This record gives sequence, C-alpha cells and structure tokens, in this order.
Amino acid sequence: MKDKKKIIQTLQQDNNFLVVSHLNPDGDAIGSSVALGFILKKLNKNFSLYNASGLPEKFSWLKLPKKFCNTLPPQKPKWIIILDCGDKNRMGDEILPWLETCKTINMDHHLHNPLFGSLNLVNENASCVGEIIADLCVDLNIEITGALAEAIYLAIISDTGYFTYSNTTSYAHFITSKMIEQGLNVGKINSILSQTWSLNKIKLMSLVLETTELFQSGEIAVIQITQSMFKKTNTGPEDCEGFINYIRNIKKVKVAVSLREEKDNTIKFSLRSYDKVNVQQIASNLGGGGHKNAAGGILKCSLNEAKKIIINEIRKVL
Repeated sequence: MKDKKKIIQTLQQDNNFLVVSHLNPDGDAIGSSVALGFILKKLNKNFSLYNASGLPEKFSWLKLPKKFCNTLPPQKPKWIIILDCGDKNRMGDEILPWLETCKTINMDHHLHNPLFGSLNLVNENASCVGEIIADLCVDLNIEITGALAEAIYLAIISDTGYFTYSNTTSYAHFITSKMIEQGLNVGKINSILSQTWSLNKIKLMSLVLETTELFQSGEIAVIQITQSMFKKTNTGPEDCEGFINYIRNIKKVKVAVSLREEKDNTIKFSLRSYDKVNVQQIASNLGGGGHKNAAGGILKCSLNEAKKIIINEIRKVL
C-alpha cells in the first residue's frame, strides 16, 4: 500500500496506459478494468483495455469507456496497469515481453502477491480489486455513479458471491450502499446476471453434478469436467462457472474441488472452502494460488491423478 500516493500521482500526471487483466476474466477482472477505464477517461488520458481472452459474452451488457481488445495495441504504452493478477504470467504470453520494458502498476488483492510491479497497490484484505478501484475514486474525487458504479458493483458481487462469501468486507457493503444512494439499480444488474444461463449449460451441469464424489467422511466433495462433456453439450469452460458452489453446499463438506480437463491435457483445479480451512495454502503447495476460501491452479497429469494428489493435500489440513 506504500505506493498508493505514487500511483495516484502517476494517474494524474502521466499518460498512455494499457489496462490488463488475467486470462478467462471473471467479473472482478472485467469490472475493475472497465471502472479504471472510466477513471482514466475522466482524467482525459490515452488508454487501452486489453484482455487476451477478450470480453466474455455474459458481460456484454456493460457500458464501456473504450472497446476491449484481445490483441495488443500497435504502440507500447508508457504504463501497463495489471489488475487482479496474483502472478504476472496469468495475462497470457503475448504481453510478457512488454512487461520487461514498460513501467507497470500492479493492483491486486490475492494473498502472497509477489509485488512484481514497478508500483504496487495490493490489499489482501479487500474482497476484490473493484474495492481498490472504488477507493482510488474517493482519493481522486471522482463520483462513483452511472456505468462506473455498475462496473464496480459487478466486481464486488462477483468476488463476494453477492455478499455471501466470508471475504465480504464492511467496505464492500459501504461502497455499494453509497452507489445505491447515487442511483445504482442493483435489481437490474442482478436480473441480467442471473438470466445468462443457456439450456446447454443446464445439460452440462447435469453431467458434471453426476460425477460428484465425497471423501474424508463427507468433508471433501469433488466434481469432474471433461472435454467430452463440452462436446456433448456444445459448451465450453466459461459455462462451468458456479458449479463448484453446489457441492460446497452439501452438508458436512469443508472443501469443494472442481477438476476440469483442458484441451492441452492439463487439469485446472478450483478449490472452495468455508471459514477456517485455508485452500490458498493447498493451492500454493501445488503451484497455484488465490484466496483463503477460493483458490486454484493447473496440474500436468490425468484427471484421476489430479484427484488423488489434491485429496491427499486436503487431508493434511483437515
């Protein structure tokens, strides 16, 4: 947090920014990127919004300060602002060479962020990067209204599970209440986000939930997602979001595990827990990362091997 004043000065006094977030962006990555874009627009700065995966269709309702690009702009920026990345390699390979020659600002809320930026604004106690962006608005005397407020609200509800996860902060509630006072229509946004499922996603969920297994006397729940399921239902990885929460809600379950087979034969694992069980440490032991109650990573092995490895690690902490 010691670089906060320098970052505010940089946003006010410098120019030519590239705002970047992680591959396969979630609501916090997109919401905080869009919100920061509106801040830069209000400050009359030149900027671009970049995500190697592009803007997910489910967020196409957002009003944007500028179009998202999934390829880098022709000219290098002076500053690259990296959002919601606990690891600089999460942005994709294309941008990595630019990180060696451009100045970078790292804004994040993940535990054990290595502070890889030229300037770093990392708050591990924040529920999401959207909170950090909202705090910048306060420091810059920018009103959080309209499309800017909608973007920050998206970031907050995405990472707090609509204020139900244990990472939910009083500041998340406070800033949301202030945005509502200023005219934010949360009912409209909640309705848009809750009506994004396709029939194919329902069919995929049916196949995935059928794989549910319980271990450790019911304290560990596991689901598996295969490429053949995607083919059978004409779906993709973006359709899996939220499935893990169903098994986390099973009685007695302390850790929920989702194992997803990728096209390159790696396994993407996601971990969710309640209260005291720290899945971030489990993920870290396996080369991943995240938060205390929500973490993940990649394993180079088969689905069955991944299941054995992860269950083994979880048993050590239960």
